[in-house]
Amino acid sequence: MDTVSYLCIKNKIMEVITAREFRANQSKYFGKASKGEDIILKSRGLGSFRLVPVTSDDSVINKPDLTERLSMALREVQLMREGKIKELSMQDLLDEL
Repeated sequence: MDTVSYLCIKNKIMEVITAREFRANQSKYFGKASKGEDIILKSRGLGSFRLVPVTSDDSVINKPDLTERLSMALREVQLMREGKIKELSMQDLLDEL
């Protein structure tokens, strides 16, 4: 049985593979995705997924770090409301980036 098929959307050809094919040849498909090829992973019970690499524009953060950053941001908002630190405008925040 052929486990690879192709899908064409907006003149872009995407390789469609089964979960079984992906498990058997993960490094092959990770390599293709890292080179910019579109890979669609099709699962019988869960639907279809596109395999794409994480780029420098993406943010990857673990839950404890995210929780800490959000807690710190909430503390800063509270301090601003209390007048203990300067309230920053959106432009001020963008300028800090």
